[in-house]
Amino acid sequence: MQNQMLENNVSQWLPPFYTFIGKNQMTIVVLQPGRTIYSYGCGLVTLLAGELILDNYTLKDSSWEDFKGLHYAAPFKLCRPATFFAPQTSENDQYKLKRLELRLKEVMDDYDRVIRYIDKGRPTVFLIQPFIRKELKIIEKRVPKFMIDSMPNDEQTRKVRFMFFENEGYTRQTAKEDWYMKDIENCVLKNSGKAQRSVIVPYGSKGAGKSTFMRQLINKFLSNPHSPPVFLLEADPGQTEFLPAGTMSLRRVKAPILDIPACHQEHLKESIMLAYFLGGVDVSKYIDRYKEIFDRLYNEFTVKSPVGSILIVNTMGWIIGPGSHILTHIFMMTHPLVSIYLMGGKMNHDERSTVFYVPRNNPPALKVEFRKELFVPRDGKGQGPGPGPTPAVQRDFAMLGYFLSLFSGADLASFFDEPPYGIELKHLTIVQRQDTGYIRDNWWLAAINNKLVALCGLDNNDQRKLKIRHRMLGNEDLPMLAIADNETTMLKFIGFALVRGIDSEAKQLYLHTPLDLEELDEAPLLVRGDNIELPDWIFTSQASWQLEKLNIDFFRSRSFQFSSCVYDY
Repeated sequence: MQNQMLENNVSQWLPPFYTFIGKNQMTIVVLQPGRTIYSYGCGLVTLLAGELILDNYTLKDSSWEDFKGLHYAAPFKLCRPATFFAPQTSENDQYKLKRLELRLKEVMDDYDRVIRYIDKGRPTVFLIQPFIRKELKIIEKRVPKFMIDSMPNDEQTRKVRFMFFENEGYTRQTAKEDWYMKDIENCVLKNSGKAQRSVIVPYGSKGAGKSTFMRQLINKFLSNPHSPPVFLLEADPGQTEFLPAGTMSLRRVKAPILDIPACHQEHLKESIMLAYFLGGVDVSKYIDRYKEIFDRLYNEFTVKSPVGSILIVNTMGWIIGPGSHILTHIFMMTHPLVSIYLMGGKMNHDERSTVFYVPRNNPPALKVEFRKELFVPRDGKGQGPGPGPTPAVQRDFAMLGYFLSLFSGADLASFFDEPPYGIELKHLTIVQRQDTGYIRDNWWLAAINNKLVALCGLDNNDQRKLKIRHRMLGNEDLPMLAIADNETTMLKFIGFALVRGIDSEAKQLYLHTPLDLEELDEAPLLVRGDNIELPDWIFTSQASWQLEKLNIDFFRSRSFQFSSCVYDY
């Protein structure tokens, strides 16, 4: 019957997609126009012919020599598959069959099978190369069936960590979402054409799909060659996208978001326009400081971004009580062009009965409300992955991704292979947040030893200063102690570091961090966060002999001198 379909080339009788195995376990996928398929797993995607939209990002048809594929990752345990859509193409669009044939020769021996299958049709053809990033390998060892729900037993196919499936019901349910996306895009581009900046605020309760919608919206704008620059304001310190938890930041997004936060944690200075360290993930402890940081980040966008730019605000899933007041503040501050209320998610009784009223003065030009469909079973009928990792576990994954450059291999035991930085204690300032309670001077070094600390700097635009207490124990060779509260300056975020150890004789502190500390002009402030730590399993995975070699690492540490502790307190 399959041969008969190929001979007659009756496209309506062809399956929506077909896969072929090429060289080195590469998979060639032929997807019929107008059809959608879903994928759990990860790999590198290369478009060979036709048009392909991956999670709302339109793949470019680049030259074979210059394009190595886009990385995508949609873990099975996180319940959200990647979406591959082949749009209908016009008969006037050129379909480069000859070039496709040349490309297929490079990746499979019996490439004529694909050509015969295509015949006179115009399907989308793309290539998936097996590839799993180091952080995903580490997570996969911690969480069984993290990437896909079944692993091949054949050693030859063990590298393949992706699978494709259909779900026509889900495709029909999300068709309305695509229309909303088009309305949002048209509204924003029209406003940008008037040389005006556009602010988009998605909001909703936990689990409503804000992060997924935000990524796909960013991808849609980045796909449009006429779209102005896209910026992201991270206003959810508990579920951040590009930095670990406890931070709020502003950045320009230049690449599509096709994987999970653990895969794109950044620590380079040039990738972050402005970032602050809030101190923890529980915003209820820092509401006034939260609002102040948000205002600073938004003002930075209005001053530094080109005219016509787009700002997408990544909001928290807190829409009742103080959370609704924070949302009101965000709306009053930004006057968004588009507001998007994603209904559903993990709503309690109070949230179901709560209606967030958008401020009536200067309301959004476009208000969108819809329920986002989140879960796609593997086969459209069977059981799904069940409850995914908790937000706390996902924060651990992101922290792992942040420190990834310090892992020499794809195993946790390789974390301590990189030598630490050594800094003289007298050049450091330890900042105590007011909410942490009193700590005696002679306990401070013990309190930060083998702990995660935020490396921070002062905001030069803030007239307020830190509250300096004194030198620890009155000793000029020990760090300065300071206090940060709502009346002191905000702390600009530089990065995170693990205090690897303290040498009391050499008066040095050793830091493990992916940052290049030698690029800093002055010694960073050390600030402890609230429930912001490295995952416990990084430490429990170390063998005793690896921990004992810590003293040896001190002698090969990257020690350097800061000219002075030049902060103006």
